Amino acid sequence: MEPAKGCTVGSDDRASYDRRMHSNAGRNTARMGSTLRVGRAAARAATLAAIVLTAGWGSTEAFAQAAPPAGAQQQQQQPELSRPDQTFNDWKVRCERAPNGGERCYMFQVLVRSESRDPILHIAIGRSQPGAQPVALLTLPLGVILPPGVTVQVDGGVSKKVPWEICARAGCRAAVPVDQSLLQAMRAGSRAMVGFVGPDRNEHELPVSLSGFTAAFNALP
Repeated sequence: MEPAKGCTVGSDDRASYDRRMHSNAGRNTARMGSTLRVGRAAARAATLAAIVLTAGWGSTEAFAQAAPPAGAQQQQQQPELSRPDQTFNDWKVRCERAPNGGERCYMFQVLVRSESRDPILHIAIGRSQPGAQPVALLTLPLGVILPPGVTVQVDGGVSKKVPWEICARAGCRAAVPVDQSLLQAMRAGSRAMVGFVGPDRNEHELPVSLSGFTAAFNALP
């Protein structure tokens, strides 16, 4: 699928993403407040013109049952890869060695601002253990309004809503169970919209490309 107008497909490494997400947390909140202080339709167009689709960083920490303490992410060493990364259009699959000797694999995509490269949305999909239902973990910068939760909608279909589960220095995170209906929609779809309420208390949406989704999901062990 062609990138959204005003966007390009690029790459970013984990270290630079992590530095930006931690050092710019406050700046991202202020920027979101000023950038998104427009009507919903205008905000959507502005957002589409201000982001870049990236598949260059992921973290198995997103699948931990509890968030690490503040600063723990910076102190931890980079996980060791158990196999080379695989890229499927706008998605990447990464497998890391687990402490028990096995491996943890997930597929991910990152959206960042085209000018500043500040991260806007990180989505990772994987299983907590073999055979478990897949879960999509969504992380956005601090500043989102928590009570309305977050929604995922594929190609204008049924919207799936879940609550935010935790906010830390790296951003606010929500877990979306990927049941059979959502999985089928994402396999057949072209774009998923992630909806949330920003600091301006208006509703906004971010587009997630589904180009390469099926191949990436099939590549997960």
